[in-house]
Amino acid sequence: MPEILYQHVDYQLSEFSHKYGSKVHILKSAYLLTLLSKLGNPQVVQPQLSTLLSLLYDHLLDVVISKEFPRVMTTVETRMKKTEPQGDYYGEVIDPNQKCVSVCIARAGNLPSMYVYHKLNQILKPEL
Repeated sequence: MPEILYQHVDYQLSEFSHKYGSKVHILKSAYLLTLLSKLGNPQVVQPQLSTLLSLLYDHLLDVVISKEFPRVMTTVETRMKKTEPQGDYYGEVIDPNQKCVSVCIARAGNLPSMYVYHKLNQILKPEL
């Protein structure tokens, strides 16, 4: 019998309440606020600036992907299958057929777009 724990992976945001409307999400995270406070400090220079930006985008993408991207059920053979006949993962994953576009905006720099592009390539199928 497959494990049923991973069949419905609900994701809930931890957010500050605000009056900007339901389409605006202000994440409630001491970790992210710490990174943002460092990023905004005028004494932060390269390479720390790029590192902080990458950490922030990594978390932002985790949240957006987990909350907004469609999911599908899948069965994937794991390395455990060599010694355990039931060594398959059965559960939800991000739909690898989801279409997505990453746009580079000159004012924001190349790093955010490049980071998004590379991260999404780890979970989505490339369009050929």
